[in-house]
Amino acid sequence: MISNTFAPASEYHSDKYFANPDLPRKYFFNIKATPSVVPDGFDIEKKSNAFRIFVLGESSAAGWPYVPNASFSRHIKRKLELLYPENTIEVINLGISAINSYTIRDIAYGVVEMQPDLILIYTGHNEYYGALGVGSSVNMGYSRGLVNLYLNLRNYRTTQFLQNVISGILGIFNSAGLKTNDGNETLMSRMIGESLIPINSDMFNNGIDQFSGNMNDILKMFKDRNIPVIIGNLTFNAKDQKPFVSVKDGKNPSADDVYLNAQKEYENGNYVKARELFARAKDLDALRFRAPQHINDAIYKLAKEYNLPVVNIDSLFQAKSPNGIVGSNLMVDHLHPNFAGYRMMGDAYFDKMQEVNLLPNGSKSALSESKADSILELNFPFTRLDSTVAEMKVMLLTGNYPFVPKGSLNYKVLNFKP
Repeated sequence: MISNTFAPASEYHSDKYFANPDLPRKYFFNIKATPSVVPDGFDIEKKSNAFRIFVLGESSAAGWPYVPNASFSRHIKRKLELLYPENTIEVINLGISAINSYTIRDIAYGVVEMQPDLILIYTGHNEYYGALGVGSSVNMGYSRGLVNLYLNLRNYRTTQFLQNVISGILGIFNSAGLKTNDGNETLMSRMIGESLIPINSDMFNNGIDQFSGNMNDILKMFKDRNIPVIIGNLTFNAKDQKPFVSVKDGKNPSADDVYLNAQKEYENGNYVKARELFARAKDLDALRFRAPQHINDAIYKLAKEYNLPVVNIDSLFQAKSPNGIVGSNLMVDHLHPNFAGYRMMGDAYFDKMQEVNLLPNGSKSALSESKADSILELNFPFTRLDSTVAEMKVMLLTGNYPFVPKGSLNYKVLNFKP
């Protein structure tokens, strides 16, 4: 039996729940080295003065490539602790690398039972290649109903029997597609199943429908239980990440051609046109590790339907980038923010919490927010070792496929001098 979403970590913290470290095994059934969960604990018995936030999303929500202390959720937690010292502040980050809306939908069933005061969501980049997505190597087909049924059945002790029956009858676990020998591949490269997904293709549209349907289920679940939600739109590295795979389908220009035109417009000082073309090149990229604009459109549509506040992360990052185009100034790779980016995200979610009055009920300290920010900056719990580990993670990722041709040596790591 796969354990529930939350569990006590050990006898030393028997009064605390943590995200179950075995939880990712439920979604990565054919990959040996599964991603890990963030070790954020919270009281099993919720205190009367507690303010409890759950953060849902993928690796960007988790704070990759950094240790959890650098994530936007920890920034929010530290800020709340300074400004509301009478409250027990609990911010539980459930971000997991290489997942998508299927996992978030499944986790949400456990979250609603934990008396959350607020849900923060930042998700959508992994919708195609995240676990169980339409283009993922961890795949069960395109039927959203079947995949969610499977995840529900995995909660029972008869899981292995049911899995074998379903496998035998429907053939949904195709052994030819399993990747059990992980070798030196990154998790990102191992998740690529149906690698090419041209814009507006059937698989492309299936991915958008998958996201919209699952997120609708998630938001309805929270609405039915009167749990407040704040959702963010998605940003990405537009300027300094060329398309991974460019295709010519006769209907659209190639992603590479559009990207080159964007660079030319940028060099000529036509920044508005350049931004438009960089975004278009990203949408035409047939290897979908950056969410197309359709995902942000779906987020806004759902937010309107459920009357949710939206944090415009993309506009914020553009406003803080040279000439309004996001690049390596705020990104460590194709979509993961750097220190400054994650802190900006934390502040943006916090500002939205203030704007819509979703803050603790306790008395606020006499500290001004600017003073609190200064204290947080001076006492940032992050070491030079943490920074070096993060740099190595980025080199391991960006020196491998799909950032370089498949089968290439990782020269970033080979040439690294400690």
